[in-house]
Amino acid sequence: MKGRFACFVGVLSICAVLSTFTFLSGQLLSTERLHESIMLDERVGLYLDRSENEALGIFKVENFIRAKFFRTAYDSLFAVIYYSTDSGIDSLVRYITPFDEFLIRVKLKEIAGFTQKRKEWIPLMELNRYMFPEFASIQIFTRSGEKFNARFLSFKRGYLGVAIDSNFRKMPVYEINRIIYFNPEVKFKMLQRNFIIVSSLLSMVSFDILRQLYGGSSKDKWLMRTAGLFTGFYASYRLYEVIDMNFLKKEVYILYPNGLVIVKKSFLRRFVESVSQRLKKCHGLRLL
Repeated sequence: MKGRFACFVGVLSICAVLSTFTFLSGQLLSTERLHESIMLDERVGLYLDRSENEALGIFKVENFIRAKFFRTAYDSLFAVIYYSTDSGIDSLVRYITPFDEFLIRVKLKEIAGFTQKRKEWIPLMELNRYMFPEFASIQIFTRSGEKFNARFLSFKRGYLGVAIDSNFRKMPVYEINRIIYFNPEVKFKMLQRNFIIVSSLLSMVSFDILRQLYGGSSKDKWLMRTAGLFTGFYASYRLYEVIDMNFLKKEVYILYPNGLVIVKKSFLRRFVESVSQRLKKCHGLRLL
């Protein structure tokens, strides 16, 4: 008899706990409907879009569209997740535990930090859309310290297809640390032209000054100036090739285990692109 009574009391206790939890959950959600959504990070925005979710893997929801976060009066965090269905767009509400909130904030700050440092990021699954043209020359650095000079062929299902010494090789992406690519489409023609002209004129003036300092005759004036002009032209042309290859065309793709691909560009390239965009916007001039 006592055993049956204890079992009955236990069942009643479980039902009471479940009813209380359901009631409080409903109260929390109904209270939240009176509040606007919050930003976990202002540099990410009010919504977590599809590309960010795919890159970070926060919500495992099919046909994910976007998600927004809101906090209740009881300091609980919920997420409203929008996804597409055959009949249209539907949504669901998911409770975010404090530990999950911490992980999400870390991941969001990781993306926002890369954006703040002017480093571009792209999801790994979209790498084939942003990557190099077929047969492009690349340098591959693996996590084990190996280096390969290869030709890019394809990217499918987490594997990078490359040609190394005329041999096809299928490399898992998780084994690759970074890829260096010299983008031939990056050309700053006006910058190159102005750099060569200014350097040639400075070289011509420098040769003329040296002639005067060492007591050269005025008959050799134009000879020295011509020599300085051609010397400056050749030296500046070769110097620009080095700068162009190592600073302007160079792109470093860093592959992270969490599915992000960070595209790093040199400070000089970012500066030139920024100046070029401002000139084009304000005065219609171009450096590209």
